[in-house]
Amino acid sequence: MRTDSLQTLVSQRPRFLSFVRARVHDPATAEDILQAAYARAIEKGGTVEPQRSVAWFYRLLRNAVIDQYRRSAADSRGTERLQREPEPVEGMAPRRNPCRCVSRALAALKPTYREILEAVEVGGTPAVRFAATHGISGGNAAVRLHRARRLLAEALEGICGTCTLDGCSDCDCSSASPPPAGL
Repeated sequence: MRTDSLQTLVSQRPRFLSFVRARVHDPATAEDILQAAYARAIEKGGTVEPQRSVAWFYRLLRNAVIDQYRRSAADSRGTERLQREPEPVEGMAPRRNPCRCVSRALAALKPTYREILEAVEVGGTPAVRFAATHGISGGNAAVRLHRARRLLAEALEGICGTCTLDGCSDCDCSSASPPPAGL
């Protein structure tokens, strides 16, 4: 970005911050958005003329605020989904004995997927608590758990074949093929 354009933007900082605060209502978030917008302006500003830089920067800020609302809404939806998941009932017996191939299929998953499945499905940790303890958003945990379940199901189908149609319970797949690598 041109030095004179950047100086124009820096001189307008109080107005820009006021603009963002009026739309975000959280001072820390508003400050984060403004700082990220300045970084983006330096990175992507190119040869913006000083007389056009303020209007261009307002457009950049407006888009950043919209993106913040979208991220926040996605996180809220993910957290709501996780909160609707039933809590495990203490002392409740497992519904069935899982297929011995589950551990083989689980071992073939990427560590991030294996970790959330082991914590939530095996350990009974609520997904919301998993998200909080691992420093990820509720939406991220929901997506990760969904993908992990899908990949585990695909791996089991590849190992066990048709017995997965029955819920992959109490089967003996000792002659089954090895799990697909790199899931």
